Amino acid sequence: MGATRAAGTGRNLVRSRGMSFYPNFEGTRLSADVQASGSRSYLGVIVDGVARQVRLAERRQTLKLAENLPAGPHTLEIVNRTETWLCTATLLDFVTAEKQAALRRYIEETVRIIGDRRVHAVASTGYPGDAIDAHPTKERHISMTNDLLPQVRAVMHW
Repeated sequence: MGATRAAGTGRNLVRSRGMSFYPNFEGTRLSADVQASGSRSYLGVIVDGVARQVRLAERRQTLKLAENLPAGPHTLEIVNRTETWLCTATLLDFVTAEKQAALRRYIEETVRIIGDRRVHAVASTGYPGDAIDAHPTKERHISMTNDLLPQVRAVMHW
């Protein structure tokens, strides 16, 4: 309840202090991609009756709303705790465990099949002796993937 404004396809800009949003969900965890226009943006998050306050950073971020819950349906309330003249918060997307797993599989598979010199630029160590236009061997692909995946996992927090 309260005022929101569409900020793009499927996105809502939280407009007024006290605005509540009730996106109940089913699963063991839930995150939301959010973006705040300032560093003084606060949200109240109430999961299954347990409340906490979250301060958002002035950037796009993934906010863990709930984790380590028993499987099944859960209640969630998100409450805007910031005056609009201070800053605004935009809810970009919800991230479920299933969505994270699908993204992880996609990224890992993509990294495995890249196979050109772009991998050399991203991997943490160089591969001396590789010709710039040469196509790496299957063994070299595996080696580059093994170097690159930990970096991707670190950035994605898995």
